Amino acid sequence: MQVLLYDESGQITEQLTELIEGNNDVRVFHKASSAADVLSILAADKPGILIMHLQFANRNAATLLKNIRHISTGTAVILLVDVLEEHNETLFNIHKEVYILETYADFEKIPGMIGDIKRKTKRTDST
Repeated sequence: MQVLLYDESGQITEQLTELIEGNNDVRVFHKASSAADVLSILAADKPGILIMHLQFANRNAATLLKNIRHISTGTAVILLVDVLEEHNETLFNIHKEVYILETYADFEKIPGMIGDIKRKTKRTDST
């Protein structure tokens, strides 16, 4: 499964890459440098998963998720936020497959979440 990374801060890109590529059948095929880059890559390629680390999820994520939904409906989104806040819940209504995790508290859960998404995708493909 191909994964697209977008780390708004640029602080955890390498750690994410190492963590993700330690799993079987998962590879980071591109690292986006901006929100516009994310949308351009999604329009050209259809990765199974987009992992985004956004510092200001309430402002940036809603707009970006709306645009992602229109371009690539089959891409699951793992959104990493520095602090999980109540208003983040509204992001679930924007994109049908968005998973929100706290960047540092839940970092080690990412491989398991990718595995869950892969299994869900296989079940959907076989029906």
